[in-house]
Amino acid sequence: MATYDTLGATCARTRQPDPRVASQIHAALGNVTDVINAGAGTGSYEPARTVLAVEPSKVMLARRPPGSAPAVQAVAHAPPLDRPGGQSRSCAESPAAVSSC
Repeated sequence: MATYDTLGATCARTRQPDPRVASQIHAALGNVTDVINAGAGTGSYEPARTVLAVEPSKVMLARRPPGSAPAVQAVAHAPPLDRPGGQSRSCAESPAAVSSC
């Protein structure tokens, strides 16, 4: 966690979204209407369909822009959800992982 808190302090200045990665994420999501963005960070690649952002770093959460999806501090393997059933798809934020999603 400390690493992401450290990275979060400067990420707005040092990490800009790559449109190629964003387009692969959006394509991989297909027709999914509700997205839980696990490991959401500051929301750089957050689809408009995001209904909940899950991020363990308080620093990253604090740097999410106004109008972003609601966010909770939690870890991806234990999100605070109580929603039986439903459709889900899990993709990582890397072109290789997204293309195999």
